[in-house]
Amino acid sequence: MLRIRMSGARNTTTPLVVKSVGTAWSESLLTWNNKPAAGTQIGTVSVVGSTAAFYEIDITSYVNAQRAAGQPVNIVVQASQATSAAISATTGESSVTSADNRPKLVLTP
Repeated sequence: MLRIRMSGARNTTTPLVVKSVGTAWSESLLTWNNKPAAGTQIGTVSVVGSTAAFYEIDITSYVNAQRAAGQPVNIVVQASQATSAAISATTGESSVTSADNRPKLVLTP
């Protein structure tokens, strides 16, 4: 289960998709111009309103398949359609956010 704290625009529902990323990448070298292409859709979620909340996306099948193949789990979260609505997501890079609010991949046996 992928767990992300996000907020959107007031009085707006913004649908997002989670897609696999098949190409290897390095966080320290990643830019907008060399970002890997998004692959197959593996999950969906809709961000509702402007109050920050945790959203959970079930990507269990993808994670299990990657683990079975000895491959890393690489994903992208993006809007499912063209939109001008902004989404705010808490990231691991945030210096003002507690560890409890950062994105998590929750694995259960």
